[in-house]
Amino acid sequence: MGILSNSFLIRFLEYWELFLYSQAALVVTVTSAFRHKLIERGVIPEKIVVVSNGALVDCFCPGNKNSDLCNELGISDRFVVSYIGAHGISQGVETIMEGAEKLQSRTDIVFMFVGEGAMKQSMVVEKNRNGLRNVIMLPSQSKDRMPDLYRASDVCLVPLRDIPLFDTFVPSKMFEIMSCGIPIIGSVRGEAREILENSGSARIISPESVDELVNSIKWMVDNPQKRKKMGASGRIFVCEHYDRTMLAKKYVNYLKRIVK
Repeated sequence: MGILSNSFLIRFLEYWELFLYSQAALVVTVTSAFRHKLIERGVIPEKIVVVSNGALVDCFCPGNKNSDLCNELGISDRFVVSYIGAHGISQGVETIMEGAEKLQSRTDIVFMFVGEGAMKQSMVVEKNRNGLRNVIMLPSQSKDRMPDLYRASDVCLVPLRDIPLFDTFVPSKMFEIMSCGIPIIGSVRGEAREILENSGSARIISPESVDELVNSIKWMVDNPQKRKKMGASGRIFVCEHYDRTMLAKKYVNYLKRIVK
């Protein structure tokens, strides 16, 4: 991402990284793309396995909006577009704020940001400077409150910046969103895009495209039945492929294989 520029330090850290891989009996990655990258860098393929992120499907499950929560946040009777997660340099959250500015005349739509991160303060400044009354910003919330926050949403956003590095990334939040039966607008590429397309739960747009984001939000507002179908499809997909109980058993089996 260009943040670390000291070439000596980078080489040293990469040497240390590859040394640790060479000494490990098992290397576990969370995406297939990460596994392929390690093989390209010389790590023995037989010792690399993939155990992806997933969701606790019994906890993150579909349900009605919590009316007390919606009243508390002032989002009752409005179409809620949520971004829940780190407000960092990787996510391209500025694009969402620009989308909110373009849609500020739509009093039926509200944007809800939940979380903290390096970009949070600049986003607060942007919100106040432009007087965006259609934006609600919440601090990080406890894990037990997350299912209700997802279910309070009509659509959730899963964005990454337009950087080739992120083609190998799969944001873990998307599994919890799908598990709650909420449709997604995903501004992602690579493996994350492939997963979302296979799930049938998302509209995929170009990373950091404000116009595509705005158009997709409008489409979601105008197509409630299709939106409902997308949410249901995502729930089924996660239960079949990304249930964390199932993934934990897979992890245990890999560990058993190396300690025999």
